[in-house]
This record gives sequence, structure tokens and C-alpha cells, in this order.
Amino acid sequence: MTDFEIWWMDERAQIRLKPVDPAYLVEDFDCWVARENSVAAKQWLQRASERRRDV
Repeated sequence: MTDFEIWWMDERAQIRLKPVDPAYLVEDFDCWVARENSVAAKQWLQRASERRRDV
């Protein structure tokens, strides 16, 4: 079990948490997501792609 701090918030009903314990941190998040085979990673990549198209 570890503690978390609020890493990011925006106007949507959403907050992102960051683990306080460095053992749980991933230094290069983009590379980690690209390698990760999970529903959350796939959704993150899809949303990032949509954000790039909206810009």
C-alpha cells in the first residue's frame, strides 16, 4: 500500500494521482504506455491521439 498525491486536475470530474513512493513511479510514461498491454493504456493512447487531432 502507498500514499498518493494529486498530480493533475481539470474542469472535468477527473483527477490524476501520483504515488508518493518512488518505487511506484515510471520515469518515461509515454514509453511505458506504449509497451503496456492493458485497457487503461489503450484508452490513454486513443485519447492522446484524439487530442492531437483536435489541436
